[in-house]
Amino acid sequence: MVRFLADENFNNQIVRGILRRKPNVDIVRVQDMGLSEADDPTVLEWAAQHNRVVLTHDIATMTNFAYERIQAGQAMSGLFEVSRGVPVGLAAQFLTKSNLPSKASDDAIHIATATVHGLDYLLTWNCKHIANAQIQKKLTQICFDFGYKLPTICTPYELMGE
Repeated sequence: MVRFLADENFNNQIVRGILRRKPNVDIVRVQDMGLSEADDPTVLEWAAQHNRVVLTHDIATMTNFAYERIQAGQAMSGLFEVSRGVPVGLAAQFLTKSNLPSKASDDAIHIATATVHGLDYLLTWNCKHIANAQIQKKLTQICFDFGYKLPTICTPYELMGE
């Protein structure tokens, strides 16, 4: 199982949300490990020693230090850069203004992310909430109202014309 270390400025709401949905995820915060105010190389070293993948919003410096570790042949468990611009607002609109059920919040974020990043297609096997013509009709209108174009949402078979 992958183990995570959330960087000091990582959004704690994301950490709490992950743990609410998946309580068995092994995720700790820099602050909890006594690394508050530690520099990026120290955080990466600690993560490597404890076999943890770092979660960060810091694309300005953390990535460069991670590359330096790899180039120097040092251990590196991994680094996930998580954009602060995750389209939670659009996902919330999908949940409140469409017929997506509230339990489909992960699906709403999935669709919103694909929409905001301008994907042409979103492939899915989820025909209950995502590849659903009735739901897509409403999502298309919401996207239009917010200045976006909903990607074409379909199953891989539909894309291939089968």
